[in-house]
Amino acid sequence: MKNRNILWLAVSIIMILAITLVSACTGAPTQPTGTVEFRATDAPPKGVLSIMVTTRNIQIHKADAPEDSWITVVSQEKTFDLVAIQGAEVFLGSENVSSGNYTQIRLDVTKVIVTLDGKDITAKLPSDKLKVVRPWEVKAGQKTILTLDFDADKFVVLTGNDQAQVKPVIKLEVSQGERPLKKLTPDTTPPAVTLTINTNGATDVPINTKVGIFFSEAMDPSTLNTSTFTLKQGATPVAGTVTYVGVAAAFAPAANLEPNTEYTATITTGVKDLAGNALASTYIWKWKTSAAADTTAPTVSSTIPVNAATGVAINSKITATFSEAMDPSTLTTATFTLKQGATTITGTVSYIGVTASFAPAANLEPNTEYTTTITTGAKDLASNALSSNKVWTFTTGGGGEEDTTAPTVSSTIPVNAATGVAIDSKITATFSEAMDPSTLTTATFTLKQGTTPVSGAVTYIGVKATFTPAANLAPSTVYTSTITTEAKDLAGNALSSNKVWTFTTGAAPASTLAPVPLGTAGNFAVLAKSGISTTGTTSIVGDIGISPAAATFITGFGLIMDASNQFSTSSLVTGKVYAADYTPPTPANMTTAVSDMQIAYTNAAGRTLPDATELGAGNIGGMTLAPGLYKWGTGVIIPTDVTLSGGANDVWIFQIAQTLDVSNGAHVNLSGGAQAKNIFWQVAGQATLGTTSVFNGNILCQTAIVLNTGATLNGRALAQTAVTLDASAVVKPTP
Repeated sequence: MKNRNILWLAVSIIMILAITLVSACTGAPTQPTGTVEFRATDAPPKGVLSIMVTTRNIQIHKADAPEDSWITVVSQEKTFDLVAIQGAEVFLGSENVSSGNYTQIRLDVTKVIVTLDGKDITAKLPSDKLKVVRPWEVKAGQKTILTLDFDADKFVVLTGNDQAQVKPVIKLEVSQGERPLKKLTPDTTPPAVTLTINTNGATDVPINTKVGIFFSEAMDPSTLNTSTFTLKQGATPVAGTVTYVGVAAAFAPAANLEPNTEYTATITTGVKDLAGNALASTYIWKWKTSAAADTTAPTVSSTIPVNAATGVAINSKITATFSEAMDPSTLTTATFTLKQGATTITGTVSYIGVTASFAPAANLEPNTEYTTTITTGAKDLASNALSSNKVWTFTTGGGGEEDTTAPTVSSTIPVNAATGVAIDSKITATFSEAMDPSTLTTATFTLKQGTTPVSGAVTYIGVKATFTPAANLAPSTVYTSTITTEAKDLAGNALSSNKVWTFTTGAAPASTLAPVPLGTAGNFAVLAKSGISTTGTTSIVGDIGISPAAATFITGFGLIMDASNQFSTSSLVTGKVYAADYTPPTPANMTTAVSDMQIAYTNAAGRTLPDATELGAGNIGGMTLAPGLYKWGTGVIIPTDVTLSGGANDVWIFQIAQTLDVSNGAHVNLSGGAQAKNIFWQVAGQATLGTTSVFNGNILCQTAIVLNTGATLNGRALAQTAVTLDASAVVKPTP
């Protein structure tokens, strides 16, 4: 009886015959010969961890030879993993053969083991040798490449109940000319965080929740643990456990969190993908708990196909969208199942955002009813289970129709070439049909300002994908959105081409952020408590001062005391030099200035309701930043140019809990009329400006400020310890 539940796995093997003909140099003519070389390769199979194939006795048949006369090219046994050689080739063997016309290839496949969803399944093999019948010619003096493609969709059949069968449908392609063995391209791309649950800056997180995070690719589970995925309340670590499944990790606190309390979650660079690539930088996000626990059961808000749907494509995935974020570890093939009658359909389950997907290992049977079930084993991040099993049915098309139609982007917000777009806008794309949520990430849905990527998160629900920038966009700036052909529908059909559209943001709204009051500290270009030193030819435009340290802690300036003894001068300073041990009223004035500096630091650090937190995980290189309050629980690095875009009265305040490091040659640029006097960098650790860097704004530093050789600061260096200069330039902003 024909099995009605055959699932086709994606497996391909390519074997190549390379034939090079030579002639004898002396003596009577002999039969020309060439070399036959076999190779194997694979196309990526869907949802399969490995496919171990063992072959031997690869033979070819010449057209004018007797039927039982076969030439053995490879006799030894060869085993290879088709998944491991995706896009590459493995050498199987070679042999010299005579030139002429050939008609057949045959080989023994002695074993096929498929690893699917953590299980090893040994496929039943055909009783006869595998054979390809098609004529080809070995031409003298040329290499002939014959590619045997074992039809990726039909080579292995899973028949249910952990059984499989090899049913090859082999195609042969013939080409001429040399071609080297294809090599594997090493994966050197670092993984990225694509989505967090809870979201950064959230203020109503239940006290009994887990903390979820999604990555751009499969990760090495051994690198996800309580050392690399941490949760803290202030400086106090929260005890808990870490789980990982698919592309999602979750941190489960050992006890309920404190109500109305801010927590910080961190993923370190110790987290790596399966190729050993680490996150490019530590990822940090913060949120605040609510006053209560979450006791509401989640629900399934929609499914694809819908209940009782008919004419469903046989190559479609099945999806369920939930009312809230779920615990990824509870969505597996044990809790999300597909059956035809009582027979379980083999497949894989993935989860991202609020959508779970079941991908059958191969096409479904035509004109057949299937039943999908999500059990009460599926739970949300607060461990609330579905109140009852979610069950729905659908029927495939009677003609066994596959969905081969490419999806399209039917509309976008903003529309292409839109102008005056609000700087706090999200970017959305609506598709012509339901998409595979796992293919809509920050890798496939991007936003750029010029060539600079904009940091953000991608979510997908229904037929709409949304890109949410991590911070406000820059005003009056052109942005480009792109959805690549890696975005696919539930049948695996990709967009036929990249969808690209542009828009221009409007002017920034009037700033409501007040500047940091500097008091009398604003009278200085450089102000420090313990020392100001310089080497080389430094240039400072504005006054400098030190207190409570004495003038002897101002070094390298060649100070010349004024006759009043209230200040000194230097050829390196266009202004006056003040110290705590000069003649009154200078000591009192310096005490006030230092006090005002400390008050200004506290004011900047105490600003609340940031417009962005942990932007770029502390790396803001290449970004264009709108006016606003930015906060980091880590240090900030500026490896490449940053632009602050806004009007003459707009204000930027940067709250940095650790160090500020500007790389050599990097610039902090201003556009749109932005002014250095309205930019405040509150830095708890050391601030370092690299060689020849150009920096704009007032640095309020709790420790030291260092300007390396040739660095330029258009602003103020206000340090609660020391300022070190090396042939640097500091220009105090005009009032």
